[in-house]
Amino acid sequence: MDRGGKRVPVTAPLLVAAVLLLLSISEILMPSKDSQTSNIFLVLIIIQIIVFVLPSILYYYSIGRRLKTPMLVSLIKPSHWIFILFVIIMFVSGNMLLKFLMYFISDGTVAGDSSMLNAYAIPDTGNNQIYIFLTFAVIPAICEELFFRGVILSEYRSMGSVNAVIVSAICFSMVHFSYDNFIVYFFAGVVFGFSAIVTRSVFTPMILHMINNALNLYVDDSFLRLMMQESGTFFVAFVLVVLFCISTVIVLSRTEAIFYSYSLKPPTEQLPPSSKSNFAKAFLSPAFLALLGIFIVITAFNG
Repeated sequence: MDRGGKRVPVTAPLLVAAVLLLLSISEILMPSKDSQTSNIFLVLIIIQIIVFVLPSILYYYSIGRRLKTPMLVSLIKPSHWIFILFVIIMFVSGNMLLKFLMYFISDGTVAGDSSMLNAYAIPDTGNNQIYIFLTFAVIPAICEELFFRGVILSEYRSMGSVNAVIVSAICFSMVHFSYDNFIVYFFAGVVFGFSAIVTRSVFTPMILHMINNALNLYVDDSFLRLMMQESGTFFVAFVLVVLFCISTVIVLSRTEAIFYSYSLKPPTEQLPPSSKSNFAKAFLSPAFLALLGIFIVITAFNG
């Protein structure tokens, strides 16, 4: 009997639920604006490590130091960099288009990390720039990708790569506790997971995630102001649509070439394709439904 097969629909969603609870607790324990200290960056970095890395390590040892499928920790191959370049273009253009649309259908808010600077009363000064980039761009990319595209994606790959990408993207969206911007984070999670599957490296989504965080910090506000100008809205939207379409075609073409190379030299592990039975196990398991319930309750409470 496959012990790992039983493990996936139960333990992995509960691991995500534990992360949701840890994030909620950390928000409560964070000092207020008036009591912020100079070590706020160190505090935030430690919280991210405790919330994402520590549960992953404990989980790894609790299941006998063997994930259901190997974690995708191989180095990026030189032949994959063209694919990565156009995935970056596809992701950035698609992400900005989606945020632009969400800006109009929401209350004028958009997903981003720059607001966290205000939430924690962090002055955006030259002396703080390196710490801001490290705390809000680099460390989250590493910690969150090790958790979502490392552990969660690896645990669900036995149910098919498509299901694994979708599950990891949903879980990634949950930890941001936002109904309005759920689709924005879901899109990012799908691209991150897709890039990890194609390149077989968790370092690829780390790069994409870092770029996404940097855009949230430095570009989003300026981009939205540009889009709000009547003279620039149509032109910028047109350029983004063209970039997204062209880059998507090239990404799909490069994906086909990469998987053809894999067919010439098959990977050591053989994974089942996505199917209706795997879909039901992944998304309709009691543990995953309980995770959805926990997310809804915590997000409603925080809202």
